[in-house]
Amino acid sequence: DSLTMISLRKQQEEIAMFSSNAGKAIFFVRKLLSEIAKAGYYNASDDMDVVGADDIVILAERMMDAQDEFIQAGKPFHVDLGYHYTLESNIERIRTDGLLTKKERREKSVNVRNTGSFFGDGIYTSDNPFSFCNFGNMGLVVARLQGRVLRVARYDARNQSEYDRYDTLVGNKTGTFDKCSKDEIVLKTCAQALPLLWYPTELIHYQTNIDLPITKYNKILQDVVNEFFNTPIASAIAKQEFF
Repeated sequence: DSLTMISLRKQQEEIAMFSSNAGKAIFFVRKLLSEIAKAGYYNASDDMDVVGADDIVILAERMMDAQDEFIQAGKPFHVDLGYHYTLESNIERIRTDGLLTKKERREKSVNVRNTGSFFGDGIYTSDNPFSFCNFGNMGLVVARLQGRVLRVARYDARNQSEYDRYDTLVGNKTGTFDKCSKDEIVLKTCAQALPLLWYPTELIHYQTNIDLPITKYNKILQDVVNEFFNTPIASAIAKQEFF
């Protein structure tokens, strides 16, 4: 009957959409919004929110395209979650352009306060929401496509040609590799960083990791990321190389 035909046509349209990154990005954002709404971990007073639904679609498609390139190049293509801190005045630009490296900001004529680049140009993230929260009054939960990873004890411009062979650098100003909470995971391009959720830095002050609303979202966000970006083969965290 007509209802069956309409339902079948809708299913065919969804399958067609899912066959492209543009369509997959739309479904990714729909699922993301749905799962966050169902969780209900925060209320309006927390000032937490998704980084613009329409904008995430475009940024998610960009990461999916980059992931396809990584797969074709034989690179690790697992996508995980991290944290990035910035100023509230940058949020609107981040919604439209995503997170940018210095080079990318220059190309787009974007002027923002420079917070340093101890391990070279890139998008600085961490694995711990409490680490580096002094770098801005707004925090972001970010999906990360790390690709080939190189851990460095310190950044030396003379080794730039070696660094260029990698997609991500991991450094630690403590000079040791056993204080992972102080690791700085530096992504080389904007396509490797997908901002998902923003929150005021003050939200994490005086709270433990267990009480933190942001960390309660980690499993939800990672599950959605896994569904659309990670396969069982890709679920292992990218192997790090040392230099």
